Amino acid sequence: MSTFYDLPKTSLAVFSADDPIKAYEVLFSALENPGFICQESCATWHSEYHPEVAVSTFSTDSELNPDDVTSSEVVFADFDLYVLTFGLPKALRLIKSLKNKKRIFIVSANSFPVSPHLEHFTNASFSIKSTENPLVFESLTTVFDKKGNLSVSDQLITVQTGGKPTFKIIKKVETPIEASISTMPSATEEAGKGAMDLPFFVGRQEDGVAIRDAATKKIRVGGQIVYEPDRDDDLDDSDPDDDLNI
Repeated sequence: MSTFYDLPKTSLAVFSADDPIKAYEVLFSALENPGFICQESCATWHSEYHPEVAVSTFSTDSELNPDDVTSSEVVFADFDLYVLTFGLPKALRLIKSLKNKKRIFIVSANSFPVSPHLEHFTNASFSIKSTENPLVFESLTTVFDKKGNLSVSDQLITVQTGGKPTFKIIKKVETPIEASISTMPSATEEAGKGAMDLPFFVGRQEDGVAIRDAATKKIRVGGQIVYEPDRDDDLDDSDPDDDLNI
């Protein structure tokens, strides 16, 4: 999976940009008859720009019913407001419910990034930047596979007049090991783990391990705890408890 059009039929993608209108421009040119979710007070403004879409709304006292969203592809415009209004747990439950049947595209401004808790549901993210050409956008695209591994690439998104935009990979970015959320060890890690001898077992297998060299004395032991008295230790063979009436 490397581009926008390869996303699963039930998935979540996050589009972020300095100006969210640029993300809408890409999405509405790429999608056919998408649904649209926004705050009720913003519905009129969005409908003026995109009169062809079916708008589902929520308000400060009315949550969104996922059954009211009938489109198979949905643009969620005001997810940050939904989180502020109803709390993160309810917002995540809504996304989970919608994602079970639809493709969801959350749009956010870079100044108001989505919650990191959303990464658990995310299949891809597109961080969009404008270029000198108003029809061409740069995108830092991150795609997660089913095992939680991620791939990162630089893409150019070109909006076509009268057609769907193209997503062209310019360069694949080397993914640092710590960026992957996979908890499965690699083959190299498994081989290294199997070849490692633990110190306790090494001590038992060898005749002895040199733990100290004095001037004329070497102590060699294998898999034992050895106490070597210091010069100032007060040691005698008498019963240390002979003054107790036991």
